[in-house]
Amino acid sequence: MTQPNVLATAKDLHGRTPFQAFKQGRLVALVGDRSLVSDLRATEAMEWDVMPMPGGNGTTGDYAGLCMGSEAADPDATADFLTYLISTESVVKMVRTGHFVPVNSEVGYAPVFTQPERNPKNARIFTDTVRDMQVLPEATQLAQLQKVAAVAVRGSFAVTEPEQVEDYAVQIDELSKTVFPQPTPPASPSPSISPSS
Repeated sequence: MTQPNVLATAKDLHGRTPFQAFKQGRLVALVGDRSLVSDLRATEAMEWDVMPMPGGNGTTGDYAGLCMGSEAADPDATADFLTYLISTESVVKMVRTGHFVPVNSEVGYAPVFTQPERNPKNARIFTDTVRDMQVLPEATQLAQLQKVAAVAVRGSFAVTEPEQVEDYAVQIDELSKTVFPQPTPPASPSPSISPSS
């Protein structure tokens, strides 16, 4: 890359996706998630590891939940099946696929998930960050946010002074409020007037 400390441009990538460029050793770092692990492990002679997003509370993701319909034909059997699916035994089987991070911390910190003999060496970071995970908004909201904040986001990557990043962050935050509903502050109670004696 010709400009250190700046995101790669389409020109820098030469038609490759960022993930392809990373696997080919053309990118130093890549934002990713657990779903990339299997593919990275299959890339021969590649040394790599993971780290949390700088600044904290930067991990994004989705939770998958299980529920039972109100009109289940056999509620007891359905409940038993759901109980089995969230059991440690079942979660261990699912994490062996390598595609998701278990919320069950007993499994998340166990060797079956961290696989200390394989990359990434710091796999426990996936489990460490689960409780701070932020769930992304709906895709339509993200598209709208990208549209209204694009100029400010691009500007934040072209700053020359560190304090300018904070200015752009405030601007992006204000722009995001035009896309996402803001909580209404609770009404202040009206002062009551006590009758004088």
